[in-house]
Amino acid sequence: TSIDFKVKDFSLNKDAINARFENLSLSSSLGLEITSFKSIVSYNENQFSAAPFQIQSPHSEINANIQLDLQQKDLKTALWNVSVFESILGLKDIHLLNSSFGNSGEIQFATEVNGSLNNFSASQICFSSPGTSFKGSLIAKDLFDDRKLYRIENNIERLSFSEESIKQLFPTAFGSILPSSLKHLGNLKIEGSQIFTEQSIVSNMVISSEAGEITSNLTLKDVSKIDNAYYQGQVSSKDFKLGTLLNN
Repeated sequence: TSIDFKVKDFSLNKDAINARFENLSLSSSLGLEITSFKSIVSYNENQFSAAPFQIQSPHSEINANIQLDLQQKDLKTALWNVSVFESILGLKDIHLLNSSFGNSGEIQFATEVNGSLNNFSASQICFSSPGTSFKGSLIAKDLFDDRKLYRIENNIERLSFSEESIKQLFPTAFGSILPSSLKHLGNLKIEGSQIFTEQSIVSNMVISSEAGEITSNLTLKDVSKIDNAYYQGQVSSKDFKLGTLLNN
């Protein structure tokens, strides 16, 4: 691992630190390379801010404004206010950190995140890549508390994708996070909401596809093996070709 950076306008006044970071570069043994980091950083005992915040690699660029309220004196309960805008994530970079993702293409994204590590919300989530787009929001609780069961509430205003586009992002999506039968439906558009826990997924969705429309109100059990999940609830359809779903 190697690191190189330049700091300007550095000041230390009692318990306050202010600095301007420019031209920081970093390379790691994982192969991840940061070619540029720029930010104006301010810190005191009650608050940390990095605004603007820009980080670049050969394949990605993240632009954000970050504020952290430290009055609770504990990072787990400290309040975050993060705005991410006009940002690009290269799948090559994501693949280096998690090989489950594809390694070509990019994702454009933006969001607003507020709250603490164990109780935060992300609003105005927008991301897109060729053939795939998402707009929605989520609330996450107890993700980083081993003593409690996590809970994620997700609202989907719009999610659209095809078998080809989702496999580019996540090659093993079908059969792991999505039922394998969905890949036979062609282009998909989804609206609705889900509640995720370690034991179950509660899902209320409208799925529009080339085969017709499905409305589902389901609770899924045993979600660690999605194709063998136990379903409870109701499913209705409109002008739906069942043989397409069954690949007949």
